[in-house]
Amino acid sequence: MKLQSAKLTVALMAVSGAIALIGIAVFLIVPTLTDVRGLRQSILTAQAELEAQYTNRKNLLASQTKVVETRETMKLLTTQFVPAGHELDFITAVEALAAENGVTERLQLSKAEKPVAPELEKRFDLTLTGLFRESLQTLIDLEKLPTLMIIESMTVRPGGSSDGPPILSIDVHGSIAVPPKGLL
Repeated sequence: MKLQSAKLTVALMAVSGAIALIGIAVFLIVPTLTDVRGLRQSILTAQAELEAQYTNRKNLLASQTKVVETRETMKLLTTQFVPAGHELDFITAVEALAAENGVTERLQLSKAEKPVAPELEKRFDLTLTGLFRESLQTLIDLEKLPTLMIIESMTVRPGGSSDGPPILSIDVHGSIAVPPKGLL
C-alpha cells in the first residue's frame, strides 16, 4: 500500500505541478506576452511618428530655404513691374532713351478694356521717329529697360525724301506689367 500511496502522491504532485505551471503560464506569461505585443506596437507607432516628424522638419527647412530663394527672385522681379502711380518713371525712362538717341517719341498709356491677365491692364502706344540707325538703337535700348513690356504689334514705316537721310517711323503697341496682388 505504501507503494500505491507513493504512486498516488507522485501523480498528485505531477498533476499539481502541471496545474501550477498552467496557472503560472495563464496568469503571468500570457499577460506579459500581451503587454510585450502592446509595447512593441506602441514602439512601432512612436517610431513611425518620429520618422514623420523628422521628414516634416526636413521639409520645413527645405521650404524655408525655398521661401528665401523665392523672395530674392521676387525682389528681382519687382523691378520689372510698373506699380500704380509710377507710370511717370516709365515715361521718363522712354523719353530719356529717345533723347539720348536723337529720335522723337510719342508715348500714350491707357487702361486695357479686356486685359489678358490682371497684370497686363496697362497698355502703351509708342511711336518713334528718327534716322534709321538711331530709331533701331532706341528699340534695342527699350528692350534693355528693366520694365517688362509685352509687345503685341509693331509697324515699321520708312520715310523721308529721296535726297535726304533715311527716316524710320516705328509704331509699337503692347502692355506693361503691373505687379501681381500681394507682391509689393
